[in-house]
Amino acid sequence: IEEAMKDDMAHAWLLVAGPLLDEGYELAPLAEAVNAHIDKTAGAKDKASLRRAEAALHITQPRLDADQVRSPVELEAFKKKVRRVAINTALCVVYLGLEKLIPAETLNRVFFSADLTLAEVDQEITDYGELERELLRRVAEIGKVEDA
Repeated sequence: IEEAMKDDMAHAWLLVAGPLLDEGYELAPLAEAVNAHIDKTAGAKDKASLRRAEAALHITQPRLDADQVRSPVELEAFKKKVRRVAINTALCVVYLGLEKLIPAETLNRVFFSADLTLAEVDQEITDYGELERELLRRVAEIGKVEDA
């Protein structure tokens, strides 16, 4: 799970960055706030905050039981569950880093949009590389407008 979390923190940010831009937010200070939250809570297992974020985001974590893996098919299903737990946890961490900076109603819209995009990733309609390219394009466009 820890290994999956490394990539999934970046993926979680990609899922929320576009909706944050849509809401008119500048990404750099928000990313700094999320990173500061991560640094502040590193090593601390604040399960109560994670549970509160899960409830706010309507996340139900799948149950992980490696002892039940007995075949290659079950192993693949287990890996999918691990990835889901990792991305869900990463989304909760991002939420916790943003909750004091952004009104709850706005956060609800941002994370609802992120959830829809995550469903598209799960269905292989899009992927994180495509999300990253689109985000970079949008940020570059904003920079051009500000320079003009």
